[in-house]
Amino acid sequence: MTAPSQPQPRPQPPGPQTAGPEAAGRSRQPDPLSLPPTFGVRTASEIFGVGKNKTYALIRQGKYPIPVIDIDGRYRCSRVDLLRRLGYPEDVILGQAS
Repeated sequence: MTAPSQPQPRPQPPGPQTAGPEAAGRSRQPDPLSLPPTFGVRTASEIFGVGKNKTYALIRQGKYPIPVIDIDGRYRCSRVDLLRRLGYPEDVILGQAS
């Protein structure tokens, strides 16, 4: 008589410890200075450390930390507004820093 086989553990989805280099790139915070002139509100929220649900709640309440541009239901932010809110010097914001 043979011994019953032990159940094999289920494979786990990749987590932070097992994810490849492409996953690490997604989790990094964007560099505010390298953003395009306008970008999605979720990018700004990543920088502010605000989650998706809170982001849209703040927008609906008119309390988002920077002005939001609504283009057919797609929310965009301005790099200039973000940099000012983060306290960057005006010469850096306007690209005049040497």
